[in-house]
Amino acid sequence: MSRSPLALALLAPGLSNTRRLAVVTTYGSPLWLLFALGKPDRKLIGRGIRSLCARGYTLDWLSLTRMDQRTHAECEAFQNRVAAHFSRW
Repeated sequence: MSRSPLALALLAPGLSNTRRLAVVTTYGSPLWLLFALGKPDRKLIGRGIRSLCARGYTLDWLSLTRMDQRTHAECEAFQNRVAAHFSRW
């Protein structure tokens, strides 16, 4: 079975200049629950977007779990971590 030229064009990487991708997210759930669910959001971005980006692209994932139970100081520490991470870009 051969694929049509339209199907091949739709599957071709369109973000070939994208070599690095960062995701900043917060969760209300604890970390153990994310592991139990298999981290579906990270898989979606990591695997789904990978086929569209340049080969060997880097995925940076910055997350804060249990957001609903965090103190103001812990949230500020996460914001500082995000700012420090992007200052190195």
